[in-house]
Amino acid sequence: MTYALFALCGIFLLGFTVIGCFHDASNAIAVPVRARSLTPRVALLLNALFNLLGLVVGTVSLSSTTELWLKIPHNSTGLGVLTSSLLMVILWELITWWRRMPSSSTNALVGAVFGALWATQHVHLGNYLDLAADMLGRVILPLVLAPLIAFLLAWVLVIPLVHLLQHTSPNSIHRQSRYVLSLSASVISLGHGIYFGHRVVVIAALMFMSIGQTITGTHVLWFCIVLGIMMVLGSLLGSWRIGHTITDQLVRLDPFRGAVAQVVAGLLIFATGAVAKDPFSSSHLTASAVLGSGSNQRFHAVRANMAARLVLTWVFTLPISALGSAIFFLALSPIL
Repeated sequence: MTYALFALCGIFLLGFTVIGCFHDASNAIAVPVRARSLTPRVALLLNALFNLLGLVVGTVSLSSTTELWLKIPHNSTGLGVLTSSLLMVILWELITWWRRMPSSSTNALVGAVFGALWATQHVHLGNYLDLAADMLGRVILPLVLAPLIAFLLAWVLVIPLVHLLQHTSPNSIHRQSRYVLSLSASVISLGHGIYFGHRVVVIAALMFMSIGQTITGTHVLWFCIVLGIMMVLGSLLGSWRIGHTITDQLVRLDPFRGAVAQVVAGLLIFATGAVAKDPFSSSHLTASAVLGSGSNQRFHAVRANMAARLVLTWVFTLPISALGSAIFFLALSPIL
């Protein structure tokens, strides 16, 4: 039964990898495509290429940083925690995609793992509340602060740049902004590939460790090959529903302010990942930066109702994921 659960967990991990990249593709390419700095086809190809490159870079350079916060018991209970958590994250990603909402797979994963670890004590499979509390304590601050910083930084950065470029022709500003947007799409895709890719490789390693396997370099190579294919597939599918929300329903941006938002998001993806050792949301950073730069306009560009719905989605992601994962774990517990 353990190996059947292991196979099920593996299927969920592949699904999570595809859906995560599909869901997050718009973070990198929605604004550049809307500003016509990239065509949709070229944008998707760049997103897939740099996600794959990021997976390689992250696997080589990050070692086991994800394990600093994603802590799972290395036994059948841990396998059950991973299985129920991945299932919940997949469902939440699909729900938010259907609702056209940019949401965080990181927040959903943290909440889901926390809920499953909390549920272990209620079926006498161990008490891992300390492990869950330690994980939440490590990640909650960067996940909350980073979007606020992205919003404020994008809002503030528009002011000096507007004064600096006030005597430049609009056509020249738009042309230069489109160059920046093209570059930023690659940078954000690379950052996503580094941290998201490293995360799914670590989850794969935790799966094998939960059945008593020792992880070798050969294992990691195969993880990268299989998961890399899934990342490329998800990236090429691209979630245009969410991209439409970011660029049309949430706020209307000109190419200049779009470039400011993308640069801020790209910088903070790497800065937050370097400081917090992985836990950040590219969805939160991108949408917050777009809101920040879009708010700093003479006309009212931000749609308040959509912004409120977006923030509510972010607030409820963690508790809903925790509750759903706990229920799934309790359902799995008889076979653990």
